[in-house]
Amino acid sequence: MCEGIVAELETVDLGDKRRNDRSRQLLELLAADPAASVNASCPNWSETLGAYRLLKNQHVRPEDILSAHSEKTMERIEQEPVVLVIQDTTTLNYTKHPPRDALLLDSDDQFGLYDHTHLTCTPEGLPLGVVGVEFFGRTPETLGKTSERKADPIETKESYRWLKGYHLANDIQQRFPDKTIVSIGDREGDLYDIYLAAAETPNSADYVFRLKSPRSTLEQDPTAGKHAYQKVRKCVEESTVIATQTVTLPRTPKRKERTATLEIRAMTLTVKPPHARSYMGPVQMNFVSVIEIGRPADDLTAVNWFLGTSLPIDSVANVLKVVKYYRKRWTIEVYTR
Repeated sequence: MCEGIVAELETVDLGDKRRNDRSRQLLELLAADPAASVNASCPNWSETLGAYRLLKNQHVRPEDILSAHSEKTMERIEQEPVVLVIQDTTTLNYTKHPPRDALLLDSDDQFGLYDHTHLTCTPEGLPLGVVGVEFFGRTPETLGKTSERKADPIETKESYRWLKGYHLANDIQQRFPDKTIVSIGDREGDLYDIYLAAAETPNSADYVFRLKSPRSTLEQDPTAGKHAYQKVRKCVEESTVIATQTVTLPRTPKRKERTATLEIRAMTLTVKPPHARSYMGPVQMNFVSVIEIGRPADDLTAVNWFLGTSLPIDSVANVLKVVKYYRKRWTIEVYTR
């Protein structure tokens, strides 16, 4: 399993040849059994002590280790015509054994970190490597303040990590202008700033995000009120079905693996900026609605994806490609288990 893994750290620079060598040696040991602890991975006590000395060394920065791996990832990206850059946030919960300087999670009695990772893969789901990681947590002062900060600059919010993730995909696109680079994210990454950045940046990376916010078009809806506008999702879901697709859904904590039949619709619309960001201009986006049929109306596991994308939807094949790319988001769920 670990054959060739040492090459991932070929260019690592931890400021000392001995640390460089130790990092490669430790990587090889850990890769032999990823589920094993450091103690179990090391063949003797001397190796175990050496591993912990490396991990505790203040001169060893995670970003230096990641940088070496990311460069190897770029070499693999260079060989692919299309690359998906999937973002997701997972929780590292240290509540049972919190360090003294531990940050908070969702409440003042939950300790740990959030890990926001950027994993690259092919459209077939073959992982190419990690190109970015950001760790963050909350303090008593910032806990529970999300709703109070809607009008604050995006750069001051936790959600800024999603926009930075899109910028990271853009950087890869600029490095490989002949490739198709696609930023993929779930509902938490539904940021108007991303869609506007994609529209305003020359040769920008594409995106496929599952949408959460009830976005509006520029067209007024007199049936809903004097100052109401037509809702994007309603417009798309009331349009004609353009394709029906049968797929296998992977097992999740909330459902078993099963086959699903999906009705797919697509439409291009111009979207109003959010009320709190009204100074931003409108942006044209493509939308794809994916709804599972044949399930009970109260089945919470039924597929109901509403996707926003910059990829073309001018043919059934292109629309199905958008759905395929979004389904590969599951790759990062497997990675973070």
